[in-house]
Amino acid sequence: FKEGDKITSIYLIQQGGAQLCIQKNKKLIEYFKIGHGQMVGEAGSIGAPTHTLSAVASTDTTVFEVPIEVAKSAVEASPQMIKTVIKSFGDKLRLAIADLKNFKTEKDGIPCPEDQGSD
Repeated sequence: FKEGDKITSIYLIQQGGAQLCIQKNKKLIEYFKIGHGQMVGEAGSIGAPTHTLSAVASTDTTVFEVPIEVAKSAVEASPQMIKTVIKSFGDKLRLAIADLKNFKTEKDGIPCPEDQGSD
């Protein structure tokens, strides 16, 4: 997926890996790497409408896809304490990502690999 795309699913990486990137001056700059056991798109389960980063597979990658409506339902069915913890983590993560994104866009970082197709 690309930065700004609507979040339609959460992806759990089962095998391989990806780089999460930001767009700067018409090129993708690596934000960070993710791999086995990590997920992307989880912000959609607590209401984020779009991806704030692009994902580019860095190798052959297998993911387990969970439709966002299923993930939202699971969060809503959780006890209130769990929902509060998830929201708190989400809020803190959004702030940290915004700070890191600002930092990364101030300088050219490591480029992401060329787009290998849709992820």
